[in-house]
Amino acid sequence: MKVAQETIEYGTGDDFEGIKNASHSFKCRIEGDTWYHVGKLADGTTIDEQWTRVKPAEAAAATTAAEKQPAAAKQP
Repeated sequence: MKVAQETIEYGTGDDFEGIKNASHSFKCRIEGDTWYHVGKLADGTTIDEQWTRVKPAEAAAATTAAEKQPAAAKQP
């Protein structure tokens, strides 16, 4: 597991003012196609994320399957 530290200097949105120019520490690791990212922002906000790589063929298949669903099935 790697430990990273980042100082955010630019960004947009209301939340940016609370995190800019502060130091934020994270632990991260990659297992297969998944990146795990855990830590805390300087303001105490906890970050616990998992990002999974989507291969082009998988993304195309998911899009095609969604397009073939009847309109009633697509509504929440």
